[in-house]
Amino acid sequence: MNEESEYLFELMSKVSGETIEAIKSKERRRPLPACRYLIGMELVRRGYRATRAARCIGIDHATFLHGRKMMEDLRINPQRAFKEEQDIDMNFRQALIKYRRAVTAHKRQ
Repeated sequence: MNEESEYLFELMSKVSGETIEAIKSKERRRPLPACRYLIGMELVRRGYRATRAARCIGIDHATFLHGRKMMEDLRINPQRAFKEEQDIDMNFRQALIKYRRAVTAHKRQ
């Protein structure tokens, strides 16, 4: 794990109400897999390859690719998603936007 992925786990923990340990675990109860996939998707957005992102979140890269596709499909077809995952997705993205704005403002100073 690196500082960047640790921060994303902390942020996801705040947004989802789950512990960092639970998110990092192999548990499959909802919404833990969605939390892991969303963290991995953000790592890929930041330039990580899928294999490295999967390693950071503790899953096989093929599992990550499947989960990423599933999460993207749920964004396109939201009536198939559980409300809990939709809320976590939305809140995580909003928290990331706030974080990026804070970093940008800090760099300007």
